[in-house]
Amino acid sequence: MTEILRAAPEYEPNPKDEPKTIAELLADRVEYCGDEQDYLLEFDIPEGYIAYNPSVPFKNGDEWMMLVRVERVEDEAESEVWAFHCDPDTKMQRYGGEAPSEDDEIWRKIGQDPSVAIIGDELIVGAIEVRPDENNPTMLVYRQAFWRGASLDSLEPFVAGPDGMKDIRVVDMGDGQVGVYTRPQEDILEGAGPGKIGFRMLNSIDQLAQIDLVADVPIVDGLFADGEWGGVNHVEHLGDGINRVWGHVARWVDVEPGVVEGDRIREYYGVVFIHDTNTGDISDMQIVAGYDDFDQSQITPKRDDLRRIVFPAGCGIFALGDSSVVIREGVPVPGRG
Repeated sequence: MTEILRAAPEYEPNPKDEPKTIAELLADRVEYCGDEQDYLLEFDIPEGYIAYNPSVPFKNGDEWMMLVRVERVEDEAESEVWAFHCDPDTKMQRYGGEAPSEDDEIWRKIGQDPSVAIIGDELIVGAIEVRPDENNPTMLVYRQAFWRGASLDSLEPFVAGPDGMKDIRVVDMGDGQVGVYTRPQEDILEGAGPGKIGFRMLNSIDQLAQIDLVADVPIVDGLFADGEWGGVNHVEHLGDGINRVWGHVARWVDVEPGVVEGDRIREYYGVVFIHDTNTGDISDMQIVAGYDDFDQSQITPKRDDLRRIVFPAGCGIFALGDSSVVIREGVPVPGRG
């Protein structure tokens, strides 16, 4: 049976009323201590490539694996998802082949920002497909695609979400039911602004291909303050309709003049919150990682305007600056002492 690395299942419910701003979340934050516990993962990738935005670790057969976004620097249109053997004490080796070329037998999918979920005994892999915009070839159109199968080697295409939506995640809720989280934006849903989170229950994973992921999925109210946005990265079902949701929250911040065009950059934080799907209640978010938490001397952002981006895979695993992956031990989260 396929497994996913999980955090401890206990939690403390903390119903909330109004969404807090990122500034308020930072002020309330439980500070993390122990920089010596952070370590940078190394991946077996060719020179000139970068690896970032990983999935949570999961078991493929008897072996722990991780899916990771891999691309040439400055070429996100040709991004791929590669599988790596999980061995954080050494350079993590690719699953199924050597350096990328037309003839290699390496396991790969075309796409970005992989995710994994186990629904029943089935592995569900998600990734973002990108293609040039027909009306403006210099711009990219993206959508979330899914594959399903018993293992990495038996995955088959399953369903794709609507153009313009990333961060669709599914979670096994037990008794055959499946929860789906979405991330609509204003371009496809009026009132969604730069990005909100939706949720609904499905009677089975097959129903994911039968619903409209914009019109049929209600927004979860009260998550983001005005002008801020976020999305779901990974979900753990804790039982009895309670989910622990790992995600990100983001805002625009001003920077010193002349560094980037417009003198503003996006700032992303890793967060976690509890979602009671029975009542719709959510806890206050907790920020578990920001870019300033890490030793930045070891990290070279893909672009200078991405230097303050932290994108969590799940518990204790973060992509930094769209260029690197760091594991952090001892992250304070709901339900962990």
